[in-house]
Amino acid sequence: MSDAYVSSPFDVQPGFVLDRYDLVRQIGQGGMGAVWMGRLAGKHGFERSFAIKLMSAKHGADERFREMFLDEARIASQIHHPNVAQIFDLGEQDGILYLVMEWIEGESLQFLFRQARAKKIELPLGVVLRILADTASGLHAAHELRGPEGELLDVVHRDVSPHNVLVGRAGVSKVIDFGIAEARNRLVSDTSTGSIKGKVRYMAPEQALGRRVDRRTDLWAVGAMLNEYILGKPLYDGDNDIVILQRLFRGETPIVPREGTPEPLYDVLDRTLRTDPDSRFDTGAALATALEEAAEALGVATKAAGVAAYLERELGSHFVAQADSLARAMSS
Repeated sequence: MSDAYVSSPFDVQPGFVLDRYDLVRQIGQGGMGAVWMGRLAGKHGFERSFAIKLMSAKHGADERFREMFLDEARIASQIHHPNVAQIFDLGEQDGILYLVMEWIEGESLQFLFRQARAKKIELPLGVVLRILADTASGLHAAHELRGPEGELLDVVHRDVSPHNVLVGRAGVSKVIDFGIAEARNRLVSDTSTGSIKGKVRYMAPEQALGRRVDRRTDLWAVGAMLNEYILGKPLYDGDNDIVILQRLFRGETPIVPREGTPEPLYDVLDRTLRTDPDSRFDTGAALATALEEAAEALGVATKAAGVAAYLERELGSHFVAQADSLARAMSS
């Protein structure tokens, strides 16, 4: 174990060694704990970086939250797809439960939205459609996850949002954070009535109303992200989540803007954002194809290289500063 000061098993500092992983710097804070940039060093100069999620002390002592954390590891580690962040390891040391994930050099779609607004520029439509098509493809892989007997596990992410889509510097987007995903083989089932999980601004009506959710619930969220890009505001707008939930409870149908919206995009939005799940796209694969076809029809079809070029042009200096900061942290 590192000589770095640790006041409790969960109060880790840079330099703390967690099993084989040297914690370099905290990079995020979530509902159940913190995410660190970690480094694995091996023989002959081998070195690799990972994102490591640590469960907080508050939740680590609660058996239900421990099982939720384990559920995330079990579900996400079985999904192998270029558009889903990969899980590599799960461990526990000195009461610290941790999850080792793929290190993705990039930023969230939420960051890209915010950065574009700050710079008063518009994200290229082709870039957004590529990101959302990647997202739909990653969700399809999760939805199609099967058990040992070939049975569908009925995985539903339930928290699809711009915060949980990471756009890698190489131009490939990945779905992250299956912490509240629903699946047939979860250790923890939702038994608490009135409990709403997920981000309200991207939540399908059936999820907000506590009804049965399925893969089409996640696809609604992809449509909500596209609608937000087009309108520059969330699908259901309001001063706070309570106001939005009230609109959802009243059964308000979202208005998909036809005027000024190119027909191919309107068709995707109209079919994705229907309050009746049976009227939506059936699968993430079908939605991904529709997004790609819309991009083709509008002459803005973009591959990963195009997304990467945009990131380099608009965020190149940001990534350089980020890399310098991490390099200093790793050498200290």
